[in-house]
Amino acid sequence: MTEMPATAQLRLSREEVDGKARKLAIDGALAQLQVQPTSLIEFRSTGRLLILGEGEAALAAAQRLGDALQPILLLAPDDASAAGDPRIARAALHELTGHLGHFEVRVMRGNEVLNLSTYMAHADHFDLVLDLNPIPVLPHEIPPLGYYATSGEEERLEAALAELPQMVGEFEKPKFFNYDSSICAHGRMGKAGCSRCIDACPTLAIRSLGERVEVDPNLCQGGGSCVSTCPSGAMSYAYPAVTDLLAGLREALDIYRDHGGTEPRILFYGAESFAECVHAVAPDMPENIFPVELEEIGSLGMDAWLSAIAYGASQVQLFVPPALPLSVRQTLVSQIAFARSILEGMGHSAERLQILDVTTNKALLASLQSQPPFSALPAASYRLTTNKRHMVRDAVDYLTGLGTGTAAFIALPEGAPFGQVLVEQQLCTLCNACVAICPAGALAAGGDMPRLLFTEANCVQCGLCASACPESVIRLEPRFLYSREQATTPRLLHEEEPFNCVRCGKPFATGKMMEAVRTRLAGHWMFQDEAAQRRLQMCDECRVIDMFEQGDGFQPHHRPG
Repeated sequence: MTEMPATAQLRLSREEVDGKARKLAIDGALAQLQVQPTSLIEFRSTGRLLILGEGEAALAAAQRLGDALQPILLLAPDDASAAGDPRIARAALHELTGHLGHFEVRVMRGNEVLNLSTYMAHADHFDLVLDLNPIPVLPHEIPPLGYYATSGEEERLEAALAELPQMVGEFEKPKFFNYDSSICAHGRMGKAGCSRCIDACPTLAIRSLGERVEVDPNLCQGGGSCVSTCPSGAMSYAYPAVTDLLAGLREALDIYRDHGGTEPRILFYGAESFAECVHAVAPDMPENIFPVELEEIGSLGMDAWLSAIAYGASQVQLFVPPALPLSVRQTLVSQIAFARSILEGMGHSAERLQILDVTTNKALLASLQSQPPFSALPAASYRLTTNKRHMVRDAVDYLTGLGTGTAAFIALPEGAPFGQVLVEQQLCTLCNACVAICPAGALAAGGDMPRLLFTEANCVQCGLCASACPESVIRLEPRFLYSREQATTPRLLHEEEPFNCVRCGKPFATGKMMEAVRTRLAGHWMFQDEAAQRRLQMCDECRVIDMFEQGDGFQPHHRPG
């Protein structure tokens, strides 16, 4: 087990009752927060460095690094700088991939693609890359470890030259994510579904493998937006797990209330450079605020935010500084919008959940000090679950009972992970293609009767059902249905009278389905005679029996004429 003592290290005021109660709560719970250990990702660097850029700048950077590293310079074919220098390769960059300790570099020389590291460094990879180009070669919002892009800025160059010599040796970082492919809605049966995690990843660490995704742990740096946006919980944060964090928060809030604290507010913020602003204003922030440092601000989603409110936080705030990668920011903004809509539908103020988008220490402090007070709700006592969707449902069930809202449901913005499936009944043939492809068990057949059933609580709005429907009669409607009983009870979307086999009388299809089959095969040469057309109206077993009884009357591989 490991500890997360960052909150305890803040210089927080404790002059009033709230501050004293907060101190006891932090010392008694958050400072001792135990999180399950995660596996480690290891990197090894021997100092093989590739420098990209214009000749004079690349040579100057190599000279400043001295003997600390083993630089190879890749210059444009027409760059004549330092002719004869054995460290220089003159070729066009074809592809750069990889991470600290293993960058693969391929170049074009004439019409041939070469592995530059084999050609120049007598190895199959480089360990580090210094990219001096005005526009970085790699497009990642958060670049791979070991890749230093200066974008033509002197300050970035100085920082890179200072850090590069330290990047020799063995390094490790936590494995930030867990992935459960069994509940992933990315794809199925050749159809594309949810791609939220891929779209949100600022390190480009996630790629599609058809029916599931794959995360490169060497590229992943724990941005967490994949976790926040994942509708099923297939992607979860491992360091710390949301249940570990919420258990600590719950205990801290209990201690705070027991010692006279009122209206507790949770301030989530990211670690490293983003934490400096919070540390700077900590002594002056209101004494009812609990600053909680996360590895990454994007690692929590509405399951954690709503649960924190249910467990007694009067308000949950997220500090989202300007330097946050755009994809992470957009994910948080959209997820906050979904959760605020759900809160409003229950009759609670949307301001109980808020993003603080400020640029300076002064602005952050002013925002923290100017918030209107919210009365803390009675704290929930239900047990935590590890299922993301159940966690949201548990919090909503509890908060609904404390709210003034009367709406049965609330419409949600496009892309929300909750909603219903709508079917055009007049055109649906009940072919069950949607049932077969649904990854969440939201759609089901009606047993012996031609029916389509829908369980709204299970629907992750991935769109696979709509893409699989041969009649294109399915559409999605994002919303949140508040009644747990209604959301978890299968409801009828469509039903038809069964079509009975003309030979044995067993129901095996619907009238619409048979009509669709007859229409599609009307011009097919195999189904022009009366016997073949009648065979289409038989169940599978009777169709085989009829084929043998007819003998040479059925020759599937013989085309007349």
